[in-house]
Amino acid sequence: MILPDFFKFYSLPQSFHPDAAALRKQFYAMSRKYHPDFVTGGDEEAKNEALAMSSLNNQAFQTLKDEGATMGYILRLHGVLVTDEAYKLPPTFLMEMMELNEALEEKSEAAEKAMEAAFSEWQQEVEPLLGRFDSGDHSQELLIQIKDYYFRKKYLNRLRGHGDMD
Repeated sequence: MILPDFFKFYSLPQSFHPDAAALRKQFYAMSRKYHPDFVTGGDEEAKNEALAMSSLNNQAFQTLKDEGATMGYILRLHGVLVTDEAYKLPPTFLMEMMELNEALEEKSEAAEKAMEAAFSEWQQEVEPLLGRFDSGDHSQELLIQIKDYYFRKKYLNRLRGHGDMD
């Protein structure tokens, strides 16, 4: 399945951190342009086209305004991430998560601090990689590294009880 390029649709550069104001501005501009209620007269084909474009606009906005969804989307767009992929995280990470999960079961303040520390560490490690991509490095090697962090965050979110990112 070929994904639509939401960044081209909004005339925005590919980025893990799309400019929120520009994103909102483009969303509203496309909403005015393609909203089915604004299609006056016209034939059934024009109304169907407006409905399809309005749906694309909503999907693009919902994806790009969410950090986790944007990460998964960019990885899919570049063919690095496959839907329902059974990714194998490193054993050391899994051991750390097993220990964290055991601590979380105790519902202690220390466990909550450990969870916060795990998310903070994730953020500190992934941000330089995302910055490289946003600066123009779209190499497969970099995207594969980001993919590993994508799955680590999904794992952390499951432990936290917030489900998947996208």
